[in-house]
Amino acid sequence: FRTDMNRQIHQILYRDKSFGDVIIYPTVNRIWNWNRMFNFKYDFSKSLSFEFNTGTNAYIKEPTIYPDKETEEWDEYKQSIWREIGGFGTMQRYNQSLRITYNLPLKKIPVLDWITIAANIQTLYTWAASPVSIQPRFGNNIENGNQKQINSNADLQNLYNKIPYFKSLNQTQRRSRSSSSRTRGGPQPKPAENDTVKQNKQIGKKFGEGVLKVLMAVKKVTVTWTQGNGTSLPGYMLEPKFLGMDFSNTAPGWGFVFGKQYNDFPQRVADNGWYSVDSALNNAYMQKVNEALSYKVNGDFLGVIRIDLDGDRIYTDNYQSYFRYDNEGIFTEYSPVNTGNFSISYSIIKTSFQGPDKNEISPTFVQFLDNRIVIAERLAHGDPAWQNLPDDAKYYYDTIAGREFPFGYGSNSQPVLYHAFLSAYGGSDASSVAIESPFPKFPIPNWRITINGLTNIKAIAKVFRSFNITHGYRSMLSITSWRTNVNYKDDESGQVFQDTYNFITKYDVGVVSVIENYSPLIGLDMTMHNSLNVRAEFKKTRNLSMSFVNNQLTEIVGNELVLGLGFRVKGLKFQIASFTGKKSNRVGSDLNLKLDFGIRDNKTTLRRIDEDNNQVSAGSMQYTLNFAADYMLSQSLQLRAYYNWTSNNPYISAQFPNATTSAGFTLRFNLAQ
Repeated sequence: FRTDMNRQIHQILYRDKSFGDVIIYPTVNRIWNWNRMFNFKYDFSKSLSFEFNTGTNAYIKEPTIYPDKETEEWDEYKQSIWREIGGFGTMQRYNQSLRITYNLPLKKIPVLDWITIAANIQTLYTWAASPVSIQPRFGNNIENGNQKQINSNADLQNLYNKIPYFKSLNQTQRRSRSSSSRTRGGPQPKPAENDTVKQNKQIGKKFGEGVLKVLMAVKKVTVTWTQGNGTSLPGYMLEPKFLGMDFSNTAPGWGFVFGKQYNDFPQRVADNGWYSVDSALNNAYMQKVNEALSYKVNGDFLGVIRIDLDGDRIYTDNYQSYFRYDNEGIFTEYSPVNTGNFSISYSIIKTSFQGPDKNEISPTFVQFLDNRIVIAERLAHGDPAWQNLPDDAKYYYDTIAGREFPFGYGSNSQPVLYHAFLSAYGGSDASSVAIESPFPKFPIPNWRITINGLTNIKAIAKVFRSFNITHGYRSMLSITSWRTNVNYKDDESGQVFQDTYNFITKYDVGVVSVIENYSPLIGLDMTMHNSLNVRAEFKKTRNLSMSFVNNQLTEIVGNELVLGLGFRVKGLKFQIASFTGKKSNRVGSDLNLKLDFGIRDNKTTLRRIDEDNNQVSAGSMQYTLNFAADYMLSQSLQLRAYYNWTSNNPYISAQFPNATTSAGFTLRFNLAQ
């Protein structure tokens, strides 16, 4: 426990020049803050810990007049101060937090000691006073929140080692790698005839062991789940006394002060008479939900191929409304709306290599347009509002698509476009893709593959000192901002937007984007025994941005090829003459040479759905050539020669081809050495 007081008195008395005709009173500025902090932490065991914190910010309310000492007013002033201190001051802010952490004691269970699971729960509560001038009318603000998190790790290598046969396979695998690395440089003895016979007899055994090694390639799995909730309510008229509670009214409730969420909390407060009845209250009541899921899987196959998988899903939902006393004496909720954002690991790999034709017509985009009628039929048949329509009113002629569409789900309806877009570019069947929610549930894994043990192969080891292959894929679906429609009603009325044939949808999504990166699609990094380094890398990117505001798809596609050579001339020596005429200096260092050639094709295409138009709006074909030579003249002085050339050829006529060239020498002196 800790408490501190901070009192400041600033008094100004102006000199009287009127000889008593004008009475001048002193001007006093007084601040008396009182902070109280409490912390309690206790470890019930090595696995379970508990922590509770509170903080109170109060001030001592002093009388308006600051009297002179040794007067009757001074005694009254002191009594007023002591009464205020005895009441613990006037509270300005109170906050408390509770945290419970629990590590499952799986280490004590031999069968499960390869798993670790840690869970923690944290709750928050805050009471904040309004300005004194409006506090009697509009009350105060209270907030609470809770966060739950579970972290789990599975060390599968430890699990495999619990089985003696699997453990021996892993040890044999490690020994074989180390022995091959020691012996791959020299000639190998010819196997004896008896050994060959034994090897032939053990083909079945080795095949079985190989299958087991593949199954044991997964080494580690990590999963993290987090959920956060919170409520903010203005207009709360009471003040906390202890542990955030007003015990005379049991307000706002033990559940709320320890993070519990209620869907009808404003009405609960109003029914108990704890809420402001001033109809001018215009602060929003808010609730928020945050959910995050992530996982990682690490695999190692024979110590040669490393595979890393990962996936993420983030969802936020912020609810806001205005809850106040109306003119009829009834508490009413106005303008309720949910807003948020969403992102998830996604995959559009099935359509990665479906490029457009010479007229910029994309087969994937054509499939997107064709999927609209399939999605529209599925949405309509699952909507009671559409089913209740008369048979002659269930379909209408859609002039944009040039065919009949279900009433309420036209070709430019947002849910129709959304699910048709994801099914087409995701390579899924429009008749079976999930359409219940715009937010997919499970994150599809991204991956990165690294192959770095090819030098264990004798033929490769004779030429290369190192030989690495990399491949990576990452794709993410994002909804930067979504909101619920205020006019949407969760019934069978089937309300339509004005001047359209589309039903009012529950969610209003502005833009959905899918970003895909092959980083790289294939990458090679080879170093020969003579220090020659060869690099080759091909990258591919695709950025799809579907706007439901103007029904336009922006497609940005990029392809990049980089070829590189590097060579180190070891121990290159020069004779440098002295400017002073003294004996010349002999310099010896490595000369590093590097040459890179790159081709980058980047193109932006606008695909307008309503106008059936595909137009290239930006992009260019770019060529680059970079050469550099580095040489250390001393430990601190580096000489570098370089040549850079870039050629840019735009795809649109509004821009002109251009080329830039730069070359020269640089001297770099490092003062840190």
